[in-house]
Amino acid sequence: MVTDRYIPEARAIAHLWQDLAEKLVEKGHEVAVLTKMPTDYLAAGEDQTREQEIPNSEIMNGVRIYRMRGIVGSRKSAASRAIDQIYLGAKLIRGAADLFQCDLVVVASPPLPWAAAVSFRCSLQKIPCVLNLHDI
Repeated sequence: MVTDRYIPEARAIAHLWQDLAEKLVEKGHEVAVLTKMPTDYLAAGEDQTREQEIPNSEIMNGVRIYRMRGIVGSRKSAASRAIDQIYLGAKLIRGAADLFQCDLVVVASPPLPWAAAVSFRCSLQKIPCVLNLHDI
C-alpha cells in the first residue's frame, strides 16, 4: 500500500488505511505500507518533536510500515506542498524499488504525483496497481 497518511496521524484516511492493512493481515496476506513521515495532524497534545520518535520503519500489528521523509509539512503553502509531493513521487520511482517486490500495489491518491509515480513503477515491473482516487 502506498499512502501519504498513516498512523500515527490523527486523520480519518490514516485510520482507514490502517484498518484495511490490518484486516488483510488477519486474512493471511503480507502487507507493507509505504507512507510519508508524519509532521502534521498528530494526536492532540503532541507536537512536531514527536516526529523524532517515529521510526523510519517498523512492524505494527503485522503490517510492515516504511516512512519517507519529505521536505515540508502539509500545512504549508500550496506551492510548497506541491513541491513536496513531486519530491516524494520521485523518491518512489527512484529509491523504493526493493519495496515493489510484491503481487499487487494499492495506491491512495491524492497526492496525484504519488499515483503517477507508483503507476509508472508498477508498469515497469509488470505489477498490478489499484488506484484509490478520492477527495478530488
